[in-house]
Amino acid sequence: MYVGVYNGIISYPGVAAAVEGSDFVINTGPMNSDSNTGGFTRNIKTENVVEIYADHTVFRGKRYENIAMKSCKVSYNYIDSHIQC
Repeated sequence: MYVGVYNGIISYPGVAAAVEGSDFVINTGPMNSDSNTGGFTRNIKTENVVEIYADHTVFRGKRYENIAMKSCKVSYNYIDSHIQC
């Protein structure tokens, strides 16, 4: 479910609560800096996040070199074409 862009405590109302209370978050291309984390106020449990980078993926502290954003493109296209909002 898409609820908006999460940016820590400066997120739109309801977005932070939805993301921080989620049991699973897909974070694509994360670049965690002060300007896109609400001044480092991100509050997502790391065990609930899969971070997909251009050349690897991180889940529960383990780095997977064989799963990268490029390999996920087909999956995203499939999901996008089958979700009705």
